[in-house]
Amino acid sequence: MNSYGELVSRFHSYIKPSNKRYLADVKINNRVTTKKEDLKNAQDIKIVMGKFKKWIYDKDYILVFWSHSDLYLLMKQYINR
Repeated sequence: MNSYGELVSRFHSYIKPSNKRYLADVKINNRVTTKKEDLKNAQDIKIVMGKFKKWIYDKDYILVFWSHSDLYLLMKQYINR
């Protein structure tokens, strides 16, 4: 976002879960937020993180997560690959 609060650029990618039990629809408050089909063509976390690093390169940024558990799962998956 720029200083006016306008979206300037965005990075979005699904990451292939390292644990197969997560290859199911993800529901939060009875709403499907991620579908199995979204993850079917998802890439390994190291590939996605490489793309993210290229996208964010040489920019000021703030990295935001929904919760501490999101950050924990991301780090755990990266380490376990």
